[in-house]
Amino acid sequence: MKILNQKGQALLEAAFVLPLLLATGTALAFLFYRTLIFYYADHQLHEALICAESVQVSTCKNHLEKSSAKADVKEHPPECPSEQIVFRQHRAH
Repeated sequence: MKILNQKGQALLEAAFVLPLLLATGTALAFLFYRTLIFYYADHQLHEALICAESVQVSTCKNHLEKSSAKADVKEHPPECPSEQIVFRQHRAH
């Protein structure tokens, strides 16, 4: 009878712990994904701004849009909305 009771206790503990483990794993995976997308978008934006200094701005915008679509970036982080990205020609003095 004692062995049967221990098996029930282990099953009960697993039933309580499994949702916590799944929630923690999901949260960590989501955090990793968001971090990866943020840094990828930041890198692509930096590359587009460097590009804008040497070629036409429209070429750089097209390249940035293609690279964002490649990464499946559907929404921009609130820190950097795409409407605020302004390309300006660099003027040499």
